[in-house]
Amino acid sequence: GFVDGHISLAKYGYTFSVAFDSSGNLFSTAAYLIRKLTPAGFVTTFASNVGASGIAFDSLNNLYVVRFNHDILKYSPNGTVTTFAGTVNAAGSIDGIGSAARFNTPHGIAIDSSGNLYVADSGNHLIRKITPSGSVSTIAGNAGVIGSTDGIGSVARFNSPRGIAVDLAGNLFVTDMSNHVIRKITP
Repeated sequence: GFVDGHISLAKYGYTFSVAFDSSGNLFSTAAYLIRKLTPAGFVTTFASNVGASGIAFDSLNNLYVVRFNHDILKYSPNGTVTTFAGTVNAAGSIDGIGSAARFNTPHGIAIDSSGNLYVADSGNHLIRKITPSGSVSTIAGNAGVIGSTDGIGSVARFNSPRGIAVDLAGNLFVTDMSNHVIRKITP
């Protein structure tokens, strides 16, 4: 279920992703909700009707949300919500800036120390990079081409990448779901 309140009474449903903000609050995606768990143990619904599959915070405490409906939202600390990249309900595999870019059912998201976002674009079988200014590029995979080939850039192949993480050296680690492996992408 989905019940807000103290952790002893709160209920969670199907959870996809978790991330901490700079104050130690734990945010999680659960179905079409984003939930917030404070260090004091209280759960609230931060946002509803979101359709989020992945979340991450940058160093400025902006929350980035990848959504099943092909876009990435940005929640600023002051409460402003904007579409950072992609367009709602417009699937595709176009590199570009902001709403000119297209994604297809993105799932995971990670942010490096320079503020670049990395997205596991599951429906396109791609790994995408979004700069802090919103410029989207494809760094690995070939749109719509399924496979498990290791290689550089468009030579690499994925099959429904889902989770993504970045280490301090800038290496990306991708859960390549349908290939049943974890892939590493070096800087």
